[in-house]
Amino acid sequence: MDAASPPPSPPAVPAPRRAHGAVLARAVAWAWTALFAALSWAQPTGSEATGSRAPAPAVPALAVPEPSQWPGPAGLTLRGWVFQPPGRPRATVVALHGCGGPVAANGRLRNHLREWAALLVADGLAVVVPDSLGPRGETELCTQRMRDRRVTQADRRADALATLDWVARQPWADARRLALLGWSHGGSAVL
Repeated sequence: MDAASPPPSPPAVPAPRRAHGAVLARAVAWAWTALFAALSWAQPTGSEATGSRAPAPAVPALAVPEPSQWPGPAGLTLRGWVFQPPGRPRATVVALHGCGGPVAANGRLRNHLREWAALLVADGLAVVVPDSLGPRGETELCTQRMRDRRVTQADRRADALATLDWVARQPWADARRLALLGWSHGGSAVL
């Protein structure tokens, strides 16, 4: 190469695909907006906001779950846990567990689900945690290959819709104020 010739051009690098990332970002933004809207509906207004409602504790005690069951998709009976603050009707969050299932090795509802329920209940929201795995004979999905999973995203969505339908018909719930919240596999179902 002589001094007069220009250096070779670097190989062309294709522009990154942004469509998938933009769609995902919009979906995540929408999900957070929906959750915060549901939470804000539970806030006091008018004379209630002037101090007649006691403030929530900084670290709420773990809420006590009430086991329950309701009709699921395709004749399946779903079971789960209901956490309720005092007062009726109230906004309700349906919290979808992750791939590890809602139940820990000790047979109890996972701590993070109980802790989130305690925070939401302290803010005046009811929380329903459906179990999508137990009624189908599964305890976890995390170690299963995607193509081998017996509980699919379609199953999780159907369970979420059946749970929302059941919640909307309960006397303790305000059917106009429902939200979904999910972790891992449950978060994918929310989106």
